[in-house]
Amino acid sequence: RELARLEKTWARAQSGNLTTSGVVFRGEAGIGKSRLVSAAAELAQSDGCVVLELNGSPFHTDAGLHPVRVLIESRCGIERNTDTDDRLRLVAAETRSVGLDPAEMVPFLARVVGVPAEQGYQLVVADGQALHEMIASAVVDYLAACVGAGAAVLAAEDVHWFDPSSLDVLG
Repeated sequence: RELARLEKTWARAQSGNLTTSGVVFRGEAGIGKSRLVSAAAELAQSDGCVVLELNGSPFHTDAGLHPVRVLIESRCGIERNTDTDDRLRLVAAETRSVGLDPAEMVPFLARVVGVPAEQGYQLVVADGQALHEMIASAVVDYLAACVGAGAAVLAAEDVHWFDPSSLDVLG
């Protein structure tokens, strides 16, 4: 029943007739939420649409934007041992590939993936809350650019492990 409803909802999303901003699978552990998320991703991929995944981790509940960082690093091809010069180059290339201006985006996204300004981008000077809002806005713009104009799936799993900044972006 849930899969049939998901398929109908995906068809409405593709036609531009989805009346909600998304679908939430909520319930106790082990009832099949991850399977439904996987089915949604399969529907999108089979139609050539974008699938973005954000995953919460019990080990990173206090690490700001950790689910976003993992997504950006994955899309950029950044690995644990990638040095900061290459991280910066890869983030700039990724922002360019999704149609964004690296000069505008890199100062925010580079911070998310742990690249200090000394590595070669213009530091944005702002107080704590203003900077937080600017980074969150840049992340939302980046995710929107990744998706483009069509239907897409943004799968957010284990949201109960998301840090407050990631919840803001997801909202």
